[in-house]
Amino acid sequence: MRKNLLAFLLLVSTTLPLAGCVVAPDPYYTPYGPPSGVVVAPALPEVVVLSDRPYYYYRGYHYLYDDNRWYYTRNQRDRWRVLPHSHWPRDTRYHHPPHGHHYDRYRRY
Repeated sequence: MRKNLLAFLLLVSTTLPLAGCVVAPDPYYTPYGPPSGVVVAPALPEVVVLSDRPYYYYRGYHYLYDDNRWYYTRNQRDRWRVLPHSHWPRDTRYHHPPHGHHYDRYRRY
């Protein structure tokens, strides 16, 4: 009886702290690229110029530049997948329209 109680306490004391280490995957991004059998989006051009929003549309795919990483999807309502590093552009630039330009009318502050 004492051995069973000791084994049970040992089991509980090792599994409870490890239960807090489990992390659920982020449902918005697919962290490890496309599942097998899925076509990867075409490579981006060498230089990508973004406006004030980090979205880019190229050859039927939507691209998102977030936290120094590129993601892609066919439809913006679908899950974003990580773009392989070989498909990234060499340079990412931002183009901000001049102050007073007609884009300022639609900007939310």
